[in-house]
Amino acid sequence: MDRCIESPEDFFNLIVTPDFEDYLNDPKNIRMAFHVCMALDHLVDWIALSKAPAETRKNFIEKKYSQCFPHLEIIHNVSVNAKHFNPHTVSKINFGITQNGMSIDDWGMTDDVPDWDTYGVGPQVMAKEQEKGPLWLLNSITAVYSFWTNRDNWN
Repeated sequence: MDRCIESPEDFFNLIVTPDFEDYLNDPKNIRMAFHVCMALDHLVDWIALSKAPAETRKNFIEKKYSQCFPHLEIIHNVSVNAKHFNPHTVSKINFGITQNGMSIDDWGMTDDVPDWDTYGVGPQVMAKEQEKGPLWLLNSITAVYSFWTNRDNWN
């Protein structure tokens, strides 16, 4: 990489957008789905951290989650739970959510997984193997990316 990432705009242009484009080119690729979810999930932090003070950042994040509900929350849960799952209680984590792989209504959060995580992560995003792979995420990934392309949402 020939540029440093020093601002939310840099992060969006150099990390988020290439990950999003790579995912769109291969939406069944679980690695790309994970990468773009991680990038989109952390973009809100980059933008919020450019705000001051800490209370303003907290309010900003809460406001953005409500404006882009449920998509930002879904992206966040995939990002965080895939990163912080407990291998002692979960044998594998996939990027499908429900039996049909598309429904948001019963989106696969399990209540029987112990709350082991000290990072404040909720229940694991569990999934069944799906031929569709991470395609169920396409709608949320596209919605969140589109949300952030509107720079008015950065305020």
